Amino acid sequence: MRLRRFFLLAALLFHGACASAPPTGESESAQGPAIASQREDAALSRLLKKVELGERSYKISPGDLLEITLYREKDMDRVVRVGPKGTIVFPLLGRLKIGGLDTSVAERMLRRKLRKFLKNPEVFIVIKEYANRQVYILGEVQRPGPYLLSAEVSLSILELVTMAGGFTPYAALNRTRVIRKVDRSDHTFIVDMAAVMKKGEQSKDIILQPNDIVYVPERLF
Repeated sequence: MRLRRFFLLAALLFHGACASAPPTGESESAQGPAIASQREDAALSRLLKKVELGERSYKISPGDLLEITLYREKDMDRVVRVGPKGTIVFPLLGRLKIGGLDTSVAERMLRRKLRKFLKNPEVFIVIKEYANRQVYILGEVQRPGPYLLSAEVSLSILELVTMAGGFTPYAALNRTRVIRKVDRSDHTFIVDMAAVMKKGEQSKDIILQPNDIVYVPERLF
């Protein structure tokens, strides 16, 4: 059943992309892969900054997993899960209400409270795991943005593209990227979605993980 669904999605998306494709002028190969890569990197950098700003404004929710670190106070570092009532337990401070705050506001609150015990504490909060799991799709799709990721059902790139309304006519399918954070470092995978959709190479249509970012660059003409 999943295989049949895969080919149906691929056929619909590929037909939609091709049907409205604009006439091509100068080819990507004529422009050169180096130029294409530079343009893509610059565009992706701008989009990732928007994602980062969105994450900074995210309100901490029950079930989120937070990494809280203090500069030069390693013994105070903690990884904590936000409780059902939006609270955490932190050394020296006990139970704190942190749900509903964005990370910058929560950092300021902890700094203020810790000044009773420490001199000029520097607090940093990173959301390691979102209770509301999500993935992002950016670039040349009809409806870019964040999408919720079900805990029960896996989601592939092709299925995410379908949720986002399909590729635009300008999408460079063969250079689709997946950016995945591993141990605070970004790892990028290049996925040839043209091979997935044209040739049915389903093995290339990878399953997404929470907080993955799918980026579909623009073709050069």
